[in-house]
Amino acid sequence: MIKIREISREEAKSEIRDYLKSKDKAWLDEIVDDLRLDFAFVVEIIEELEKEGLVKEV
Repeated sequence: MIKIREISREEAKSEIRDYLKSKDKAWLDEIVDDLRLDFAFVVEIIEELEKEGLVKEV
C-alpha cells in the first residue's frame, strides 16, 4: 500500500516533468508509484503536458 501525497497541481506537474526528464520512457503506474501521486491526477497532468508539447506518448 502506497501512501498518496497531497501536493499542488503545479508542484506535481514540476515533479512529473523532472521525473520524465530523468527517464527515457515511463509507464503511468511507475510515475504514480515513484512519486506517490493519485493515478487520475497523474493522467490529467500527463495529458496537459502532451497538449503543451512537453511529453509525447510512445
